[in-house]
Amino acid sequence: MPAKPFPFYHHILFRLLLPVIGVGLLVATALVAYLAAPMKNFLTRQFDANLQLASTMGLQICEESLNYLLELRLENDVEMNQVMQHEAVEKMRAVVDLFPHLHMVVRKGERRVMASHEADVPQRFETALPGGGYEDVHFIRLGGKAVRARIQFFPFWDWHIVSYVTEADFQSPLRMAYRTTYLSALGVFT
Repeated sequence: MPAKPFPFYHHILFRLLLPVIGVGLLVATALVAYLAAPMKNFLTRQFDANLQLASTMGLQICEESLNYLLELRLENDVEMNQVMQHEAVEKMRAVVDLFPHLHMVVRKGERRVMASHEADVPQRFETALPGGGYEDVHFIRLGGKAVRARIQFFPFWDWHIVSYVTEADFQSPLRMAYRTTYLSALGVFT
């Protein structure tokens, strides 16, 4: 009489692997659940803080220029205003250079006053710009693409100071954070 094959569930290998795989799945799931969301929140807050800082610095540059004009009582002098606007634009370009992946556009009505070093700077806003005050960071349409932006308004020169990051630049660190989390989970799983 031929010998009966040993049932699969009795194999020592199966009995050892099943708990290891089960614990690995639980640890990997917990790792993804507890690391992915906080990393996404951290990176989003970091981008938003940089956008807020850049736009606030741009507004402060404009306010300093206005204060200088007011001290000299030249706020109505057209030539002096143009000189101060040019200086403010140059200072804002220097601010943008400090932040990787961040761009800045200054608009006066429909006319672009200044743009950062981005190759394809948007020519028009597809989202209505606020008339004044401070704005939160949010997604807007700029030149046909979605950007995460913060808009400041400087009423003396009727300037909208828009600091923004493209959606691709905004999403790439988030995707990298998720990949890192999933690869760590896979490492724990194996």
